[in-house]
Amino acid sequence: MPVHIDDDADARLALYRGIKDRQLAAPFVPGPLGGDPGLFMAEGVTVLGAALDAGVRWRSAVFGAAQARSHPGLVARLESLGVPVYTLAAGRIESLAGFDLHRGVLALGQRPPAVGPAELLRRQPPAGQRAPGPHSGVFVGLEDLTNHDNVGGVFRSAGAFGVRGALLSERTADPLYRKSLRVSCGQAIRVPFARVPDWVAGVSLARAAAPSIRVVALCTRPGSVPISQAARVLAQRPDAPVLVLIGSEGEGLSPGAIAAADILATIPMAPGVDSLNATVAASIALHRLVDHQ
Repeated sequence: MPVHIDDDADARLALYRGIKDRQLAAPFVPGPLGGDPGLFMAEGVTVLGAALDAGVRWRSAVFGAAQARSHPGLVARLESLGVPVYTLAAGRIESLAGFDLHRGVLALGQRPPAVGPAELLRRQPPAGQRAPGPHSGVFVGLEDLTNHDNVGGVFRSAGAFGVRGALLSERTADPLYRKSLRVSCGQAIRVPFARVPDWVAGVSLARAAAPSIRVVALCTRPGSVPISQAARVLAQRPDAPVLVLIGSEGEGLSPGAIAAADILATIPMAPGVDSLNATVAASIALHRLVDHQ
């Protein structure tokens, strides 16, 4: 049974109170859980459920009393794993977190071990998670996306279309920050990712790890072909994985990233519209690559 806590200043809730995402993500977290390799905060039943399905290791969870009664199965799953589950009276969980976007559920999960880009590209997808498209695997590369909403949105689409993994430039926002994770509906914990210190060199690294990989730069440069045409070309080599590069919200892809691509692809738009939101563009592109007909 969950342990009810009357005081939201209780020491068992220390890491839920005023701790920033970057502090949780640090290799050594201060406080009662010192020595952790890094944590993240899951908010809401959707994110928590998705992360449970992904096999995340949990440190603890906090439910509003009403939410615990409404989701006994979720509480039971956590307790079956030996995870401490606490409940707070109505209104106290908002006071603890300082906002109401969590919908009465918070949980501290351990970040998965970091992987390198080469290892990520060589990984095989888990059984039953292969995308239905014509390729042996689709990956996304995010260059300097600093908006957490956009990062979360891209990961949500990546999960929906069976993307095997994501490569992230150093400046791209953390997919496991609570806002990114919430917007992704938990897909940011299910779609593996790796950081690439040198973004342009990372494309060369991708080719070394997967020599048959085809790199697609999503952009509006002259000479770009419609994404539907690019999908048909790529479908001619179903054994080759595909890496789709998506640029920053303001500047788009860097010249170096564009020069390193095999195909420049664009999404046709009405005259007078120069671009789409990064999340929308990624969703359309990934959909066309998964279903190329």
